[in-house]
Amino acid sequence: MGSGTSRQDLKVRAEEKDLGVIFDPTLKFSKHVGTISNKANRIVGLIKRTFDYMDEDMFRPLYKTLVRPHLEYANCVWSPFLQKDITAIEKVQRRATKMIPSFRELPYEMRLQRLNLPTLAYRRLRGDMIQVYKIMHGINDMSKSTLFEMKEVDKELRGHNLEYTRNLHV
Repeated sequence: MGSGTSRQDLKVRAEEKDLGVIFDPTLKFSKHVGTISNKANRIVGLIKRTFDYMDEDMFRPLYKTLVRPHLEYANCVWSPFLQKDITAIEKVQRRATKMIPSFRELPYEMRLQRLNLPTLAYRRLRGDMIQVYKIMHGINDMSKSTLFEMKEVDKELRGHNLEYTRNLHV
């Protein structure tokens, strides 16, 4: 070890926060999801206490600018795969959409439709597809061969050079 640091001075950490994302040794991100859900719920509560009147036109920009960024920041890194984490994140949006008095009794899907908002799971999937597109078309500075196994294309048959057979990191 360099510069006078001994092995005894190093501490093992249960988690690490980097660029606002909490990493744990298992890479499940449940602690991160809990933290961002709590923060987003606090902001929903603040909006609820601040505004006596809430309609669709007021809700949409408030939610999109104050709440949703907390739920989506760097989600391509920590995208949840455990059902409990997916539910925790979506629960924030469920609660927020009930702030409009005329929407409280409507089912969640109907509230989203009326507000012209997608589910957060859909937004994560869409973001993943956009990222794949950028990688496949060379927009991101990443080699697609490190992430995808490309399919051999027979020029005489149908197909194109962006077909892949499977994900290498499964």
